[in-house]
Amino acid sequence: EAVDATGSSSSAHGSSSSGTGASGSSTAAADSSSSSGETMLPECPSYAAGIAAATISDPELEEISGIAASRMYDGVSWVHNDSGDGPRVFAVGVLGATLAELEIAGAFALDWEDMALGPGPEPGVDYLYFGDVGDNPELRANVTVYRVPEPDPNLGSGTLDGAEALTLDYADGSHNAETLLVDPTTGDLAIVTKSERGSTVWWAAAPLEVGGTIQLEAIAELPFGSAALPGSPLATGGDIAPDGSLIVVRTLDAVFGWRRSADASLADAFATEPCALPMVDEEQGEALAVLDGAYLTVSEGEMSTVWRFEKI
Repeated sequence: EAVDATGSSSSAHGSSSSGTGASGSSTAAADSSSSSGETMLPECPSYAAGIAAATISDPELEEISGIAASRMYDGVSWVHNDSGDGPRVFAVGVLGATLAELEIAGAFALDWEDMALGPGPEPGVDYLYFGDVGDNPELRANVTVYRVPEPDPNLGSGTLDGAEALTLDYADGSHNAETLLVDPTTGDLAIVTKSERGSTVWWAAAPLEVGGTIQLEAIAELPFGSAALPGSPLATGGDIAPDGSLIVVRTLDAVFGWRRSADASLADAFATEPCALPMVDEEQGEALAVLDGAYLTVSEGEMSTVWRFEKI
């Protein structure tokens, strides 16, 4: 049976992995989502073991670094390559075949590392966000996130106009990062840094204005590689559920989720106990997308597999 990489069909069953310090996906304990202690979080969500949902067959997509699942176009995911490629995005369909290749007019790709789908200036419109946030030598004075209204993938390949550039500045200097988050409920933006020492979450509140420099604020420390968040210390991708209820960040070998109540900020959510979510071994896993009832991961490399983890 063909499985839609962003659809709802799944026949896999299994149990979620768990790690020391992070709650397993069957944990029944609930904890507070805010300092008041009045709002209680649900138990950690349970996800089935990953199934191979699609294969990325386009030879132009050998270094996928970011993925976002469309909410407007059923069965469509958007992906982009790592540094070394130009400012372009690909729409891929049910089995991973390319539907459209679009160059982002007016954009520059120094080191695109992640992408996200979220609200923007025009109400009711989904925007694609591209994070030019990679900085291995940690020398950049600032970083750039491009946003553009999500196009119709059925229109085919070409040039995508209308992109806006958001210039962002860390308060304490330069950082390398590979994770971009856009809050679907507020439009707030967050960048999760990548370091052997773990990660810092940097945040900016909507509305995100062009033409100036947006100052990022540090709102959380995520000690990847520690007993609390075991595995690799290197954060490589993430996303937020369409309803805002779960924030997911992945490393090279692990996936963690933070539950979030309706009235909680991103900072509130990251202050709660994380949930360990299932993962598969990947060649170099760098991308993750969350959709209704599932999440997807994909690795760099030729003929990469899109793995789907279904909520159970």
